[in-house]
Amino acid sequence: MKRSIKKTQTMNEITFYLMKLIAGSAVMYLGYKFWLTNNQHVGMVRWYLLVSLVLPAVLPLVGSFVPPPDTSLPVIRVTVQAEAVVVAGAGAPDVDHPFITSSFLYLIAAGFLGLLFVARLFRIMMIIRQSESLRYQNLRLHFSLRNLTPFSFFNNILISDTYVHGGRLRPILIHEAAHITQGHSYDVLFTEFMCILQWFNPFVWFFRSAIQQNHEYLADRAVMKVNCNPANYKALLLESLTGISVPVVNSFNHSSLKKRFIMLNKPMSGRGAYVQTLATVSFLTVMAASVILAFQRESFAAVSSGFLPVMNDDTTTQPP
Repeated sequence: MKRSIKKTQTMNEITFYLMKLIAGSAVMYLGYKFWLTNNQHVGMVRWYLLVSLVLPAVLPLVGSFVPPPDTSLPVIRVTVQAEAVVVAGAGAPDVDHPFITSSFLYLIAAGFLGLLFVARLFRIMMIIRQSESLRYQNLRLHFSLRNLTPFSFFNNILISDTYVHGGRLRPILIHEAAHITQGHSYDVLFTEFMCILQWFNPFVWFFRSAIQQNHEYLADRAVMKVNCNPANYKALLLESLTGISVPVVNSFNHSSLKKRFIMLNKPMSGRGAYVQTLATVSFLTVMAASVILAFQRESFAAVSSGFLPVMNDDTTTQPP
């Protein structure tokens, strides 16, 4: 019986943890969607999105180490002479089938996504190895005969030979170099890892798409800072749509071009807008933390109410 009670308590804790995780993710994503999607301070938005992958997952675990206040009534122990009772099948193992089944399904899905991720990385390595390479400063440029959309992965930039001529190479190199210098490949790997762990959380996939979009905003801005002609750059983005995109990389034409064109046409905001963005990010983070902590108090109460007293040869009662 003790084992059954312990398993019930464990299932309750897992259920409430998942509720807190998804609720916190929902608050942070909806906040991004309504207030930060087209914000010009894309660098700050980038860190908000990365924190949004971690905070809802970590904060419930930190709170779980804080014991709830002891509001139980004083316990009166009454000793009762217990009689031997023979129960049919008492020697059978106590198997928690729902817990085992759900754990098995989680591992199967996570394992499949992990293998898919490794296969994509292997494909990237094969494409790079099959390309003609040269070193440029601290970057490695790879030129391929295949009609691939230009992309970067860590310090590697792969470009199709079709982009080498006609003045198109320079903005592509600036764009992809921005991905590399700003460490976007680390963001991509971290995001993919969180998607594997939280595949059941729909909002983590929304964050994945938002982070990829944000990376393109940052790289587009780097191109605009070097006085690149906006009309020519937009034409180059449209042309890159014909190439084959490679997953798990920072692709040149990735994400909605319409949104990128809107951001390219927006003027840079001033210091007041920066302070406003900082306040918005702080407010949304605190709100998400408050929602998680509110669920934390509810879970303490629910788990405590569902926890049965341990039965020995004594019976524990509480006064009415």
